[in-house]
Amino acid sequence: MPVHIVGESRLLRDMFLAICQSNDYQIGLCCDELSTLAGLGVDDLVLYYSHETGPELVEELRQFKEGNDASLLILIMGRECSTSMQTALSAYAEAVIPQRKSAEALIAALRVVQSGYRIVPSDISAALRAADVTTSGGDRAGETLGQGAASGATSGVISGAIPGAIPGTSSGLGAGGETAAAGLLAKQALTLGK
Repeated sequence: MPVHIVGESRLLRDMFLAICQSNDYQIGLCCDELSTLAGLGVDDLVLYYSHETGPELVEELRQFKEGNDASLLILIMGRECSTSMQTALSAYAEAVIPQRKSAEALIAALRVVQSGYRIVPSDISAALRAADVTTSGGDRAGETLGQGAASGATSGVISGAIPGAIPGTSSGLGAGGETAAAGLLAKQALTLGK
């Protein structure tokens, strides 16, 4: 699965490139705009850094996903943003990660997303529970997976993606090895680099 690195800062792109290469990731394109990437497939993962947090970013992500709906997107945020903005961004990105996290947390997030899960910030999960939002399967959206497996993880919630489902949907996970494995990945992604 190639990782494409996008961001307006050449220095940050080079840093993300070095991190990915040192962890044996195949590198695709490195560019400064999402619009440069077109026709990506299901095996493509995009690592996108943005210091913007407004509606323009949401529109940029929407347009990108419109043309590349099968690819996976991890958004690294340069600034903090409101819960409502995080919710809007999470509709188009499989993971939204603040830049203050470590390189190890970034690699753990890549692994989680590659495994078919989404990383949803915990405040979004709390807002969804408060609003009692449900998925088509009746499971609560943003439900924590394996509470025991991810205990102590306070910066986000992992939700399972249904294979072949519409991007942006999520479902609670069943019991068994999948939950345990995802719980371990969740713990790695959410507790490293605090």
